[in-house]
Amino acid sequence: MNKRTRIAIGVAVIFVALGYLVFTGVARSATYYLTVGEIKAKGASMIGRSVRVTGKLDGASLKWDPTKIVLTFDLTDPAAGGSRVSAVYHGIRPDGMDDGRDIVIEGKLTDQGSFDVKNILVKCPSKYEAQPAGGK
Repeated sequence: MNKRTRIAIGVAVIFVALGYLVFTGVARSATYYLTVGEIKAKGASMIGRSVRVTGKLDGASLKWDPTKIVLTFDLTDPAAGGSRVSAVYHGIRPDGMDDGRDIVIEGKLTDQGSFDVKNILVKCPSKYEAQPAGGK
C-alpha cells in the first residue's frame, strides 16, 4: 500500500470512530419531552425512563415541607381531559410555583405512577403584550 492509501484509511477510521462516539453520546443523553396526557397514555412503558413532562400546576395539590426540603404537587393536562400526574421533588422550592402555571419537570416515573423529579422549570408568563391599535 502506498502512503496516500494508508492516510485515507486512517482518516476514514477516525471519522467512523468520531461518528460512533457522537451517536452514542446523543442517544444516552436524549430526554423525551411529553405532556401529562401522553405519559398517561403510554402507561407502564415509561417507568424508569428519564423524561421531561409539561403540564399545568394544580395549586391545591402543592405541599412544601421546609424541614425535609420536599415539594409535592400534581401536574394536569386540560387538553387531555384533566389527566394528572403526581410529582415529588427533593430540593429548594422554585419561585413562581403558582396555580395554573405551566411547569416542566424532568425525572423518572416510579412504579407507583408518580415522578421522582430531578429538575423543575417554571415557565414565565408573557410579560409583554401587544399595544392596542392606535394608542398607548
